[in-house]
Amino acid sequence: MLIDPLPLSLTLLENYRISSRYQKRPGMVGGHQMRRKGQSLEFFDYRPYNPGDDIRHVDWRASARHGNNNDLLVRSYVAEEQLTLIVSLDTRDSMQLPEVMPKGLIAAWLAEAISWITLRSEDSVILHRLFGNSSGSVEKLQGSNGIQTIKTVINRFFSYPGQL
Repeated sequence: MLIDPLPLSLTLLENYRISSRYQKRPGMVGGHQMRRKGQSLEFFDYRPYNPGDDIRHVDWRASARHGNNNDLLVRSYVAEEQLTLIVSLDTRDSMQLPEVMPKGLIAAWLAEAISWITLRSEDSVILHRLFGNSSGSVEKLQGSNGIQTIKTVINRFFSYPGQL
């Protein structure tokens, strides 16, 4: 089964961006702002000083305006992180049914659209093939090079013995 052209225009897909609401592992840097303590330059909020906080993050002027001499305010920042989206595709023979509009074709269209949106957001995508030959069943795509190879990888995942 070769994947037909995506039924949605790329300009329509351009309107979508993936927003992250969940805390990710520390140490990853990228374009999504996460609401957690971080070391980026993007100021988020003030919070009360807790023992063990870095004294360099105390805002002395805001603390003086706050009132009590014992109440120190610490600046907290928004961390920027890069996301990795994992898309798993079911490639069993049953995905070629019904013949009029195979489930595999719809799954491939969705995987292509989601991957395209994610890669345009400067994040990375891992495409994973379920149920099939284990060799080459995982592909990591990043950047503009990844955008160009989305359809090729999906077509390879859905190629069955005797079909190419």
